[in-house]
Amino acid sequence: MTRKRNGERKDTRLAVKFFGELIGPLTWLSAVLLTVALIAVATLEGGTDQDAKQVRPDACGDVTAGLQLCMRTERRRFGPCEPIRLYLSLKNVSSPVCSVMQSYLPIKDYTFELTDESSKGVPLTQYGQRCLKAARVGKFLRLDRADALEEEVLINRLYDMTDDGIYTIVARRTVSGENGKTFKVESLTVKVQVGHSEHPLEEKKDEGTEKSKQPIQPEGKSSPQEKGK
Repeated sequence: MTRKRNGERKDTRLAVKFFGELIGPLTWLSAVLLTVALIAVATLEGGTDQDAKQVRPDACGDVTAGLQLCMRTERRRFGPCEPIRLYLSLKNVSSPVCSVMQSYLPIKDYTFELTDESSKGVPLTQYGQRCLKAARVGKFLRLDRADALEEEVLINRLYDMTDDGIYTIVARRTVSGENGKTFKVESLTVKVQVGHSEHPLEEKKDEGTEKSKQPIQPEGKSSPQEKGK
């Protein structure tokens, strides 16, 4: 009995050693294949642009009646038929309090100016036309100082951006102020490239983006540059 058990233990140790030597290379190979697959997926999703996964800074327009409209996209370049999302932010910079309308269809609150490389206006899609003709339904929101109304718009669902090229986008919004007065706030220009272009966008930030980074000076105060003049 003792010899038989020793033989069984020896056979078990040999089996464990055999499967360990077999599984070791397979595990290493699986890890290598998994790493290669993850790199391939990341390349397909993000494209070859260096800024593919970097969120672009806001392109903020001038402050009007205490409000400022900012707009950004996820990146500069998009593939054909790839969703292009605009992120809009209406910020209450210096007004004590204001009330704004938030419609269920953002195209009822904002007007967009889209032009292609030849400076021609980009037409609405059929869906965009239906949205524009729809009734304006929504609710009023109170924006205290430093509050912001954040919205997201799938711009190439509203406008026909199927052709390759560079598109220039500007967003505007009309807001009611005190005593029933209305005023317009406007974002800075944002450019995006769809598919191929004879004049591709360079890997740098928009001029409007650099301007939007400048600190907002309170009314009645001059900037350090102006003081030095």
